[in-house]
Amino acid sequence: RCYEIPIYLHIIIWYLYTFLRVGPASMHFAYVHTLVHKEGHTRVGLFKIQSSKLLNTMMNNAFNWWVGMFYGLMPGTYAYGHSIGHHGYNNLEGDLISTGWGRRDSMMNWFAYLIQM
Repeated sequence: RCYEIPIYLHIIIWYLYTFLRVGPASMHFAYVHTLVHKEGHTRVGLFKIQSSKLLNTMMNNAFNWWVGMFYGLMPGTYAYGHSIGHHGYNNLEGDLISTGWGRRDSMMNWFAYLIQM
C-alpha cells in the first residue's frame, strides 16, 4: 500500500525534527556564544563586583576564558579573533569576514544574503 501523508503532518514532523535537533540542547550553546561575543566587545568584562577586586578580576572574561571551553570555544581566542581580526577593519577592504557588501533593503535581497552566508 502507498500512504499519503497530509501536509500538516509534514509540517509537524519537520517542526519536531528541527526542535529536537536545534532545540533545547543547542540553545545553551547560543547563550554562551552570545555572552562570549558580548564579553569580547567590552574591556572590563560583564561583571562588576563592588566588594571584591579579586572576584572582579576573576569574573572578567569568565565566559571567554573558562565557560566557553565546555561549549566548543578555545580559551581567549574569541576576543582576539573577532574583535581585532574582524572589527579592526570595520567591514572595509581587507576584512575577510565582512558582511557589509550584502544589500538588505528588500526581502528578496535579504533571502539572497541568507543563502550566501
